[in-house]
Amino acid sequence: ALFIPGLMLALMSAPALAEVTIKDAWVRATPGAAKVSAGYAVIVNTGKADDVLTSVRSPLAGMSHLHASAGEDG
Repeated sequence: ALFIPGLMLALMSAPALAEVTIKDAWVRATPGAAKVSAGYAVIVNTGKADDVLTSVRSPLAGMSHLHASAGEDG
């Protein structure tokens, strides 16, 4: 499901005090009539307080899911 546009909208509507940015956002191209895709982004919180992303949505997809992955040392 395409979630990056909805994610960006959600973060843009966050309070002005939030210091969260999205970088390296992209969506995987799909072949032909494929109904599923995936979007990826790096979400960076440079603020002093923790923040929690609890959901995603997109006007471009009937359904959106949030999955997290983390890497260490590169």
